[in-house]
Amino acid sequence: MAVQHKHESRAARGDATAGMPLAERSTGLRAGDQGHYADAESLGRRSLWILEAAHGPDDAEAGLSLLNLAVAAAERGRQAEAAELTARAVAILIACLPPDHPHVLAADKALARLASAS
Repeated sequence: MAVQHKHESRAARGDATAGMPLAERSTGLRAGDQGHYADAESLGRRSLWILEAAHGPDDAEAGLSLLNLAVAAAERGRQAEAAELTARAVAILIACLPPDHPHVLAADKALARLASAS
């Protein structure tokens, strides 16, 4: 009998809306990579809003969107907001994923970087 993990892809479970917020997040990441942090933040907030509305605020995908928003906030000089978003993302990801999951490790590193920068 297969065990369904909380962090299993929603698309893998047949959720028809799964791709839309993830596409928004992906586009936001590309915008951030190109230095368009306002666009990255706007797309990230939209992705987060859709994910939270569809799956609740404590979903792993919402945690990833929070982490991306934190990066955009930090790049725009809003370190305190970035730290709050990152802390929230870490808490969600730790609750949803195994402790050695790459997303949890990346979030922990981001939180440590923000803490050392302040």
